[in-house]
Amino acid sequence: MGPLVDSLLASIPPLWVLMGVVAGLHAAAYKTIVGRRGHSLRRCYLFALAGLLAGQVAGQHLLWTPLLLGELHLLGTTAGAWAALIFANHRRV
Repeated sequence: MGPLVDSLLASIPPLWVLMGVVAGLHAAAYKTIVGRRGHSLRRCYLFALAGLLAGQVAGQHLLWTPLLLGELHLLGTTAGAWAALIFANHRRV
């Protein structure tokens, strides 16, 4: 790859990459459980990512952090992602 691409990839924080991967895992797990009902996997990924971001913000402001993966608050992000997925599927957003 060229130097421009290398510098762009080097500037992405590892937390963002990890959040994208974890959101994909939550969306895939949710889609596996729900099956054909509900939204497409792409929309589930976006909802999971939004919930993951909200859970990360909430986890950073709480003093109780039992499960951390680097800077990622696993309990908060998991709860946020699943809450967003269930809400979006229930409300048909």
